[in-house]
Amino acid sequence: MKKLTKKELESLQEKVTQLNNALNNLGRIEMQKQQMIIDTANYEKQVKYITDEFEDKYGKVQVNIETGEIKNIEDNE
Repeated sequence: MKKLTKKELESLQEKVTQLNNALNNLGRIEMQKQQMIIDTANYEKQVKYITDEFEDKYGKVQVNIETGEIKNIEDNE
């Protein structure tokens, strides 16, 4: 039976290990990406909830996110 040389086998094993590590890392990154998508959707819902509360309290307004100042929005804008 023929066999690879020790050097050939080690080279192949090293590249297979590197490939497996890269695939594992991609899987982790994809899972993080999916979690970030879920988090972003939740943040959007939370912002909408808060801005809906402001609209109930102040009417249609535009809020300066840095100063907290509110400005009425005209219906035709």
